[in-house]
Amino acid sequence: MKYHSAFSLILTLAVALVTLSACDEEVRDPKEGPITFLVGGEAPVAGTSMPKIANESHISLPAESMPLVEAGNAFSLKLFGALLENRASSANLVLSPISIETALGMNATGLSDEAFDEYRSALKLPATQSIASVARYYQQLNAVMCSAGEYACYFPSNSFWVSSKYQSHLIESYPRQLYDFFGAPTATLDLSDPASYEAVNAWISRKTYGKIPHMLDPSRAGGQDPLAFLVNTAFFAAAWQWDTSEEQTQAGKFTNATGEEEPAMMMSIHNDTSIDYFADDRFEALSVGLLASEEMRKYGETPFRMLLILPKDRTLPLSQSLPTPEELRRFATAGKRYALDIRLPRLNAGIPTLDLTPELMGLGLCKTLGVPLTELSRMFDPKFLAQQMSKQSGRQNRLYHQATLQWDEKGVEGAAATVIGTVEPGVGDPLETRSIAFDRPFFASIVHPETGKILFIAAINTLRR
Repeated sequence: MKYHSAFSLILTLAVALVTLSACDEEVRDPKEGPITFLVGGEAPVAGTSMPKIANESHISLPAESMPLVEAGNAFSLKLFGALLENRASSANLVLSPISIETALGMNATGLSDEAFDEYRSALKLPATQSIASVARYYQQLNAVMCSAGEYACYFPSNSFWVSSKYQSHLIESYPRQLYDFFGAPTATLDLSDPASYEAVNAWISRKTYGKIPHMLDPSRAGGQDPLAFLVNTAFFAAAWQWDTSEEQTQAGKFTNATGEEEPAMMMSIHNDTSIDYFADDRFEALSVGLLASEEMRKYGETPFRMLLILPKDRTLPLSQSLPTPEELRRFATAGKRYALDIRLPRLNAGIPTLDLTPELMGLGLCKTLGVPLTELSRMFDPKFLAQQMSKQSGRQNRLYHQATLQWDEKGVEGAAATVIGTVEPGVGDPLETRSIAFDRPFFASIVHPETGKILFIAAINTLRR
């Protein structure tokens, strides 16, 4: 496994048709073709190093925003559960809730009143929440995540890509709102040209440090005629706070979801004070400290934690053992220190690109995805959208997602990409002795305990890709 910065954890997500947020600096690299930025930043340069940003201030999320955190977590776990139910029980699943939620929030700023009401209802947001208050929440949430710890380890980035063919029909206030609340620059491209798809792919690839190199298929550029792409990337970098080494790793077995034994290289961790242990009737769970990078160990742990969750009932598939948001919060905050003997397999898990549209619509998000396109009336001129519907009555936005998760003794890498659009796509002192082996299906999640926000969640059913 290669690390762009010492033993980093990378979490990324890309979304087409609304998304890419601030906390980072943009630099221009125009070699993929002409890109005209209407509002805000420039394209990232190839080979840019992972940023190391010292945090000068630490921001807390206002109390009035906590219901939105809880609502977002609950919605994302419903989506995760629906996806688990619809996939083979032997398959892995990796998702980035914070990125998907941010993308949907950005998209919501472009919706009609009726479609926004649907969005608010599906996420069970209070009726008092307006488009502006939802946008402010995501602005605040990203600021909190970016300022957590002595050094930043979470780097969101957002951008909006508009077809030059339809640029004149764009509602002027929409790009400004994306920039003001999400730090998202707006660029215009000829989206009928394959080179434009390559430019968007290059942006995503560079923001994810090569983890998602090909999200859009340039061969489809001429026939899809998209209005716009909304792109989000979320980058998280951390090292394990626990101490382990390759010398402590031994060959072992992992029993996958079908009952078959797979070879596994099991990492060993003993008596590490960075780990909390939690157990109840349903789960055993570890809450593991994370560091911005190995070279920053002197700054201590970050506010982020890795949760490793082992269901106690071995007979149930992970789809029937999904933790609730309340349980995840308890795992992150209510554990105790023990003399732990831990065995955790090295992991290299990936999933193919998934179309999440059916599951999202099943959760009540139809108009939110622009079905029909006329619901995007704060994004594009309503008369223009009505004309587009009359020309292409079957036109519909879809949401695609792809993710990977990897880790070894040195650190963790994960990447995810999501595309929304009319396109098709191309992670104290011990009291008692405890022993826990992740040698069968388990969950993994990265959380921010102060807010309870879920950044990343995975169901690991197999060690095979």
